[in-house]
Amino acid sequence: MKNNLTILKLFKNLHLTNNVKNLITTLKGVSGIYCLRCKVTGAMYIGSAVDLAKRAAEHLFYDKSNEHLQRAITKQGLENLEFIIVEFCDLDSLLILV
Repeated sequence: MKNNLTILKLFKNLHLTNNVKNLITTLKGVSGIYCLRCKVTGAMYIGSAVDLAKRAAEHLFYDKSNEHLQRAITKQGLENLEFIIVEFCDLDSLLILV
């Protein structure tokens, strides 16, 4: 199966503090559709958020996502995850999707 994922912005090496700071600074208050992708398995989790920085932090550091994704993060490690922006949205468009 070919991966045709659109990548508008890619954040990798999420185990490095400077990369996480860059993600938070870049995405704070920005709405959109994102993908968490495992570089080892190719597995992807797709979601949407009103504040992408907040949602990324919830997934990566505060265990506020589904159990399956949390197990994958624990097993594979932050160094093997990529946070990908698939689409930037204005808030009105995002609320229609939800």
